[in-house]
Amino acid sequence: MKLKNKVLVGASVATTLVVPAALVAANSEETKAKSLAQIFAEVEAEATTTNTAGEGNGAETVAEQPAQPEAKSVKSSSTVEEAKTTAKSYIDELSISDELKTYAKGEVDKKTSIEEVENLWQDVYSLDYQLTIVSSLKYLTETQKAVYKNQLEEKFKTEAAVENKYDSILEKANNSDTLMRDVETLLNKVKALKQSNNFVYALANKDNDTLQEVPAFITSKDALEAKNTEVNAIKSNTDLEQAKTSLESLEATKEALSQAYTDTDTKLKNVVAKTKEALNTFIDGTQNITAELQAKTKTKVSETNWLSTLVEIKNTIKSLDEATPAAVAEVAKKDEVKASIKYLNAEADKIAGYDAALKAIEDRLQDNKLNDENTTAPQLTQLTEALKAAEAALNGEGRLQEVQDAAKAAIDALPYLSTEIKENFKTQIDSKQLVSEVEAIKTQATDLNASAEELINQVKAAKAVKPTVKYTLASTDPTDLKADLNSKQTAGEDLLTHTEANGDTPESYVLTSKDTLKTDVDTKASEIKAAIEALDGDKILAKKREDAKAQINALEFLSDNAKSQYNNKIDTLEVPNDIDNVVTVATTVNEKAGELIGEVKKHPNYKEKDGNYIEADQDKKVAFDGAMDAATVLLENNKLKEWVENLPEGEAKLDVETKKDEVVRTYSELNGTERLNTAKEEAKATLDGLNYLPEEYKQAKKDEIEAAPSINAVNAIKDAAKALNASVEALVNALRDAKEYKTNENYTEAAPEKQAAFNNAITNGDALLSNEILKDKATTQETVDAATAEIKRTKAALDGFKKVAMDKLNEYKNARLLVNLSRVAVDEYVKQINDLTNPTKEQVDAIVNEAIEVNKVAGEHIRLLSSATSTIIDKPARYENASKETKANFNNLVEQQLALYNKVKDSATGQNPRTLEAELKNATSLEKITESFNALSQAFNKENLKAAEAKPVVNNKVESNSDNNWKKWLWIPVSLLVVGTVIIAAGLLRVYSKKKVSK
Repeated sequence: MKLKNKVLVGASVATTLVVPAALVAANSEETKAKSLAQIFAEVEAEATTTNTAGEGNGAETVAEQPAQPEAKSVKSSSTVEEAKTTAKSYIDELSISDELKTYAKGEVDKKTSIEEVENLWQDVYSLDYQLTIVSSLKYLTETQKAVYKNQLEEKFKTEAAVENKYDSILEKANNSDTLMRDVETLLNKVKALKQSNNFVYALANKDNDTLQEVPAFITSKDALEAKNTEVNAIKSNTDLEQAKTSLESLEATKEALSQAYTDTDTKLKNVVAKTKEALNTFIDGTQNITAELQAKTKTKVSETNWLSTLVEIKNTIKSLDEATPAAVAEVAKKDEVKASIKYLNAEADKIAGYDAALKAIEDRLQDNKLNDENTTAPQLTQLTEALKAAEAALNGEGRLQEVQDAAKAAIDALPYLSTEIKENFKTQIDSKQLVSEVEAIKTQATDLNASAEELINQVKAAKAVKPTVKYTLASTDPTDLKADLNSKQTAGEDLLTHTEANGDTPESYVLTSKDTLKTDVDTKASEIKAAIEALDGDKILAKKREDAKAQINALEFLSDNAKSQYNNKIDTLEVPNDIDNVVTVATTVNEKAGELIGEVKKHPNYKEKDGNYIEADQDKKVAFDGAMDAATVLLENNKLKEWVENLPEGEAKLDVETKKDEVVRTYSELNGTERLNTAKEEAKATLDGLNYLPEEYKQAKKDEIEAAPSINAVNAIKDAAKALNASVEALVNALRDAKEYKTNENYTEAAPEKQAAFNNAITNGDALLSNEILKDKATTQETVDAATAEIKRTKAALDGFKKVAMDKLNEYKNARLLVNLSRVAVDEYVKQINDLTNPTKEQVDAIVNEAIEVNKVAGEHIRLLSSATSTIIDKPARYENASKETKANFNNLVEQQLALYNKVKDSATGQNPRTLEAELKNATSLEKITESFNALSQAFNKENLKAAEAKPVVNNKVESNSDNNWKKWLWIPVSLLVVGTVIIAAGLLRVYSKKKVSK
């Protein structure tokens, strides 16, 4: 069977309010020390903060419980027993208690058909699902859930399985869960109410007379506490029977709690409303607060909902209303105080202190009532006390004489007033009754003294200006400025008494008459000052200096530094004639500097371009260089660097002029042009003596010499002609030698192509001389030298000597006349000859002779090696008895030397089988093959090869009775080798001679 149930989803969330300020005793001094402005600011801030008790803000929603999942089935079982077994296994998988599982499986055993087992299984499965639903309810306590679970299990045991069997119990459980949710929400609201500012404040200050209707609120609060305790007891109860009873009355319990909460909240709001009404009535009744400030305060009363703020307003407005009358009373005394002698004759700072204290209170009042929201009662009281203290500090009574005496003493100290004037001021002071009047007379005297001082200063200034150019050079037309100053000075001096300096007493001036007005003194002083300022002598001097500097700055040949020096000097001069003299000096120096610069400019780059300098004698060049250096040292960027302060006296010259004259003199003494002309004549004479150059060519070069700008250029042309003449001479000599060389064997035996190249070079050289090409002055030395070089090159390339020698060696090789040399060795000697560059006959013959000598020594070496191998094979006593090391060294030496040869055959028919026939593998030097022979020969003769105790070995062919017999035997093959070599050489020479004759 499938069941549908409803459950509540959501949560109740309580809001905890933050109390806006620390709760203090309602009548404490702290609540009275605030200003209304501070309280008003707190009221405005209150608008952003919640003031009521917290309420649940989680809206509860009801969600559909998903339909019961489809249960497994035992309908497919083939037998009742199988169905029972399957049903029991399914029951074991459920989450119900073990006791209930045992009971259910016992009921299964009682069933007699598969259908009955199926119905029972579905009933157990539905029970398990309903129990799970009850366990998931959020707000019921575990004891309350147990009540409903017991009812479900009892229904399972007592009633048959039918559709919607458990719905009524589950519906009750859901309804109870909803009620418990509502109760939880109410409990949260109660908690928030109890934590609210007003709730806490009302309880803490229940006896404060500002708060209204507090007893009724406390009565409701007590009832709410009782209901709150009752509900919490239901939540914590674990007794099943009591829980079942409380569930039946849960609706009534919730309603009772809700009513208690509402009644308490209403009573608390009534406390706020009634307190506001009483406070507004109190504000209206204040006597010393302006209507404007009362209205603003009542507005803030209406805007706030905090009891603490209302109490603060009450305390503050009350204290201000009480403090204001004392302040108003002190302000009301001001006219009386200000008319009194103690105020009028008081010191200035005391008067200022009273006025400031008075103003501080008056700024807070309007029509004798407080109109300043920023003032606190303690501040107002403090200001009142300060005003009282300021009045008490006024010290005008008895101060007049003191002020009079001080004023007269001050007048006596004024240095620029006469005794008559001072006595007049002091008499006026004695007639005054008010300090202010005395101070006014003292000020009048001080001001007159200052004016007299200014007049005296201007008179002194007039005297001081007269020695200066400002006065001495001043204009006299159209107004005589000096006369004007004199008259103004006299008028000023008429008001003064002058005392000349006497010993240590300095000069002094004082204003003379008591009848002289300050305005007259000021007028005379300003007139003298204006007359001094009108003097224009300094301007006239400045104009004179400016004009002089302009003239100097316009000078062309003076540097900025020099001009600056002249200008600086002008700035120090005050006499016009002296300034004119400076301009004269600068102009003269500029003129002479121009002459020097002009002379220097005549010789730009003279060291590279001026032939008269370049070719001059060294001492004359040094002299001119020194003059130019001395001149240019004075200059910078073609201007004179330094100034000349004064012109020289008498016949003396300026340094700049002397340097110019030296440049002119030393240049006139240069002799470069003269030396160049001499060099040209000598060069032309040299050309006349060049015999291998045609006249046309010489004339062309003479013309070039005449046009040459320097001796070096002349010498270059001359040297080039001499070199060309030498080259032509070399060509002539080369042609003569070449033609004579054509009879030499190196030419006659040379390869035809090399002979042709040699002949062609001779022909071209002859053509170069015979066609008069040298008549063209453009003919270069390189052309002639190339022809000469070609003759020498082709001569060097002739290979007659090499060819004859190589043919000789090749013939020896082919005829096997060099029997002891391999063909490779002979070819290497041929290559040595071929690699020679431009060899002499002696160099070629030396290689051929070395090959013959090497062949001869190789033959002797081969025979000696043959004897050595026989010794190693036969092992005679002299060998056998030698040390192991000696034999090893001997064997290694023989093996190394045998490696120099190719073995032709091991033995010849009918010959000694130990005879070695071989040929040298590669060409080698005569020195090297001789060294090898000597090394082996020495090895044979080593003392340690001899064995005195051993008998000589006698082989089947050769017998050696002693070492001497061995040596005697050794010279025989050597002698035969020498004789054979001589015979072979003679035969080769005959063959070579026949071939040469045939050619």
